[in-house]
Amino acid sequence: MKRRSVLLASSALLAAPLAFAQSPSRPRRVGILGVGVSTAEQQAWAKLRFVAELDRAGLREGRDIELEWRFAEGDAARLPALAQELARLEPELIVASFNPSIAAAQRATRAIPIVMVNAVSPVEQGYVASLGRPGGNVTGTAWSSPETMGKILSMLKEAAPRAVRVALLGNPGFPGVGEYLAAMRQAGNTLGMKLEYFEAVRPDDIRTALQRIAAAKPDALYVSFDTVLLAGLREIAEFCRARKLASMSNASTFVDAGGLMYYGPDLDELVERTVSFVVRILRGVKPADLPVELPSRYRLILNRRTADAIGHRLPAQILLRADRVIE
Repeated sequence: MKRRSVLLASSALLAAPLAFAQSPSRPRRVGILGVGVSTAEQQAWAKLRFVAELDRAGLREGRDIELEWRFAEGDAARLPALAQELARLEPELIVASFNPSIAAAQRATRAIPIVMVNAVSPVEQGYVASLGRPGGNVTGTAWSSPETMGKILSMLKEAAPRAVRVALLGNPGFPGVGEYLAAMRQAGNTLGMKLEYFEAVRPDDIRTALQRIAAAKPDALYVSFDTVLLAGLREIAEFCRARKLASMSNASTFVDAGGLMYYGPDLDELVERTVSFVVRILRGVKPADLPVELPSRYRLILNRRTADAIGHRLPAQILLRADRVIE
């Protein structure tokens, strides 16, 4: 089935209330596993948006569906125990966000369906056999593809044409990041950019990494979002503003925290697609029969206040293309 047909069929499923949700004998139990901090702004938004989308699909929390949330509070080492705890509850499926959570859920159970959210290189990591034919008990959404990094980097070049030396801040221990980094380096060479990678394996590493970046004096900074850097996005944004540095991230909250720009998958679509997987699996469709989906919508968000603060003039064409501009 072509991707367009899959999306249309999924949208039709979400357009009408679920037949099984009318008078269930008890709520359907779903586990949610994440490595992030439960009180973080991004997590709070995601929880509210997820529950709202479930409700729109006819699954009201407390009446039709029971959600078991488990967060590792930024410590990936806690994920295996949390995944096993969820598996013991025998939910009808587990939603696992980002690679460390997906891997932990997969190790905990090969029987309970697992819906991936924002998987990075899921085939290379062994979560699924292929995107079109996942096999096993795992399916869901992937965070774009490595080739998309070229498009993302070219957007940074368009917003900051004079940026030649670009610092990349990321966590090399994040499973699957290698393919994306290689694609970004290749794109940088094509665009005439010199990329230098700076590591932050733990949250405590962020300040040291920023000091090294300051010493390198790049023209721009790209922040590769993962659970390690999530808690430090505001600190990183303030660092960029203080040094009048053009900045970009694949975390949309970075722009709200004071970063210059975001370009990446539409997070609303991500939630919609995740819920569509939940709906179909609860209806009885096997994960092995549900192709993994890549984003079809991307959003460009700009912070004009930050541009003014760092003395950076955003080109008119990039402003016209923006889906949202923070004035």
